[in-house]
Amino acid sequence: PGGFFLLMTTKEVPRLPGDGLTAEKFFAECVLQNRPVIVTGLLDNCPALQWTIDNLASRPEARSAEVAVTPLSPSGRDKQIELVKDWPLEDAELEAVEGVRHADRLLTVSSRPVSLPFERMLEALRSPNAATFYSDGASQSNFSEGAALNFLAKDLQSAQESVADRLGRKMLPKSKHLWLGGRTVSSLHFDNVENLFCQLVGSKHFLLVPPEDSEKLVDGRLRKAFKTWTGTDFIREASGVSDVAVMNYAAYDIHER
Repeated sequence: PGGFFLLMTTKEVPRLPGDGLTAEKFFAECVLQNRPVIVTGLLDNCPALQWTIDNLASRPEARSAEVAVTPLSPSGRDKQIELVKDWPLEDAELEAVEGVRHADRLLTVSSRPVSLPFERMLEALRSPNAATFYSDGASQSNFSEGAALNFLAKDLQSAQESVADRLGRKMLPKSKHLWLGGRTVSSLHFDNVENLFCQLVGSKHFLLVPPEDSEKLVDGRLRKAFKTWTGTDFIREASGVSDVAVMNYAAYDIHER
């Protein structure tokens, strides 16, 4: 919906070898220039690179861990733009939410998080054609001290030390978040803080938009809605439309174009 045009071009993201990379070089050439870069070689000896479903399921802590997960359909979409008219609101008018410019659309989340045994989540990952479960590190600190998946943190200790040694101690993260799941597709958005993204298992495709083009995508806040997961289906209910609005998601669904 709405007028929107995005010129898709291909430009390779530069790669920098971790060997010989200094904090000064990284800040001057990447951070200060607001330039995306792939740093290679920092995770070579990281135990987390050996993670498999069987490996994780065999951990003693996995048998008792309960994790907050978001159920996903086989498409893997965690959020998408939907029109308000497609929700069963029975002509009820929604109260205005500050900052929302597109009152006719919603940022729909596949489901509210549910609590699930970690073993069941892993078992679902073995069946790619079924609904899967996605532990979303952005919505809850699933990796912090005392959190459900904190028992995996020791597998990343060597990676953190490698980053600190090569890029400087100031690059140690203030917080750590773990995303764990199968096939997932995220709606176009920007992160509210700078981050170092580490792909441990599998692969991830990024669509990067120059910062100067952000205004073409993000147009005010978007009201969030949450579908209800019944255990087999994802349904829309009036109670799922919230008064929460976010400002870092594109107002247009590029996956529909």
